[in-house]
Amino acid sequence: MTGHPLQLPVKQVSPGTMRELMAGYSAAEIVCVRMGDTYRIIKVIGNTVTVDPLGGHVVLPVSIDAPLNYIPWDLDRGSIGILHPDFVPHAEICIEYDLVRYSSTDIRQISWPQTSRGVVAAA
Repeated sequence: MTGHPLQLPVKQVSPGTMRELMAGYSAAEIVCVRMGDTYRIIKVIGNTVTVDPLGGHVVLPVSIDAPLNYIPWDLDRGSIGILHPDFVPHAEICIEYDLVRYSSTDIRQISWPQTSRGVVAAA
């Protein structure tokens, strides 16, 4: 799905793990809040989550209980990802304030938890 800005949802998700990001759903799309383009497809298969970054890149399988970390940017957003030995500093899952589309009627804005859940990585 591409090409048009989306109306911001009222609901938010503040995930500290992949399980929390998936919120009980078996699949989700991560959508750019500015452009409306899907840039990740995430699927749950048992206790594993696959993250498809689209564009011909490697599909990354991770544990559903993998903690998420946060790398702040210079301004008011940051990237949320998982620690993985093949990616430095982390494998980016989504960008703060982008959207997670679980279904056509359940779209939530992604925010970083204000608690100490997850790992905060150095920028």
